[in-house]
Amino acid sequence: MADELDRLAEELKCVTFKDLEDGQKSVFIVTAKTYIEEGKLNEVYKVFSNKDYEVLLKSVGWDLLPCVCTYLANKNSGDENALQLLNNIAVVKGHRGRSIVTYQVKGNWSKETGRSTCDLSSQRTLVGQFVTYQVKVHCALKRLPSHRSLSMNLVLCTFHAHLQTIQLPDTTNMNEREKKLLMLEDDSFDRAEKTLTALLDFITPFVFEIGKAMQKTLTKENQIENLKMKVEIERFLLKLLFYPLSHVYSSLYLLDVNLLYIICMLRRQEENVIRKGIELMFTLVNSLDKGNVPHATLDQSGYIEIAACMERIMVMHPSKILRQRAVEFIKVYITKFDCQGRYKLIRHLISNTKHAGVSGLLTGIVKDEINNALQINEGLEWFAGKQLMDLLKIPMKLEKGPFSDFLHESDRIMAALNLLRYLFLRDSVRDNRTGIWSEYENIEEDFLNVLLKGIGLSRNHFAQELQDVNKQIRSKKSQDSKISVTVSGEQLPGLLPEQQLQVVRSAICTLDMMSDVLTRVFEVMTLERKKTGSSI
Repeated sequence: MADELDRLAEELKCVTFKDLEDGQKSVFIVTAKTYIEEGKLNEVYKVFSNKDYEVLLKSVGWDLLPCVCTYLANKNSGDENALQLLNNIAVVKGHRGRSIVTYQVKGNWSKETGRSTCDLSSQRTLVGQFVTYQVKVHCALKRLPSHRSLSMNLVLCTFHAHLQTIQLPDTTNMNEREKKLLMLEDDSFDRAEKTLTALLDFITPFVFEIGKAMQKTLTKENQIENLKMKVEIERFLLKLLFYPLSHVYSSLYLLDVNLLYIICMLRRQEENVIRKGIELMFTLVNSLDKGNVPHATLDQSGYIEIAACMERIMVMHPSKILRQRAVEFIKVYITKFDCQGRYKLIRHLISNTKHAGVSGLLTGIVKDEINNALQINEGLEWFAGKQLMDLLKIPMKLEKGPFSDFLHESDRIMAALNLLRYLFLRDSVRDNRTGIWSEYENIEEDFLNVLLKGIGLSRNHFAQELQDVNKQIRSKKSQDSKISVTVSGEQLPGLLPEQQLQVVRSAICTLDMMSDVLTRVFEVMTLERKKTGSSI
């Protein structure tokens, strides 16, 4: 019968693709399929390894594809000639590579992976076939002249569909130790891991290709196509985070594995890399349950450092969008830890920051933590009493007493005043659940009275500055001259009188606002003590 196949191929080898008749093609296909079904695929391969029959392969290869794939699946081994035949079909019909994948992955592996009794040998064979088939698909995609993103979409969707056929055991009610033991014993975890690794290897060349293309000058059409490819790969990676990763691992484990890589991304200079690092961190952290991350986790490498990286971005990065995103992250990140962890992280950050705005942000978070603790009567062991007072001393510390730079520190001071005002209103002298009334004398002496005196000194300074500016404005001599003004201990040279006037008035306005809140704090303290008849 081998002679029959050779004879038919010889008759058709000179016929062009356009002139090949359906009847001739059908006879050849039936004959070739019979060979394959009888296990004589090598004979078919010999015919199509001859370049003289390339036109014939292009015409009938599509029809032979399901039969070749079935042959491979039934043999459960990587038949080199069968795989090479698939490769030849992929080469000559690369523009339809997405259908190859549909047959190879969805059609063949779903049968095998649906068998719950697959032994370890079959599992390994399936992974081996999957990896080998990917090489062929990759070849087909690389040869596509245009609109590769459409094929990539179906390829990746089909690959992910195959991943979902790997049934992983339910670990919902298991602790970490039980999960690890199960992962060692259950072969499906090993298969999922190897398949996932193969998928990442598959998309890696395309990622580098897209990256290189973005650095080149492309036509508008190529730019659009490159962007579409980028979107398809990003969607696929997000799908992998959901399944199987969130099912081969816990959310905390995934965060732990990726943490140091994300820190490296956040330390880079390129804005695009930093943005990706922030968004990846958001994705991983959002998958964690609030209040469930143990405080001991903060002792592991990276967990405090990632917060410090975000602080640097929110303070120093020129992009307003990234700064705002980093602020949002800090707020979300803190909520994921247990009560002791939240206290520990906040205290570390607020103790080490030198930025008044960051200190003010963290002080506001402390206020929220105290409010939650009072409402649910949980967490007061950390956000009340001595622990709270030790925390409050940090934002209320005035390094130079009444001569401190109140304008430069205005964010920190205002946040501290608002927190005190809240505490004195929310917690009565009689209840004193937060312990604030036990420390109020020290707070009044070391912070409030010093602040009151300092605001007065600063007001006098700027009142004098205001007089000087007004005098220069009234002076004809100064109408066309530029003058300097001292704000926050620094001279701002080269300002026109009108500009200088605006700066001084803004400084006085900030001091007035600070003075108003300070006065309100004193009023609340006095009123509460009178209500309870307290002599504290």
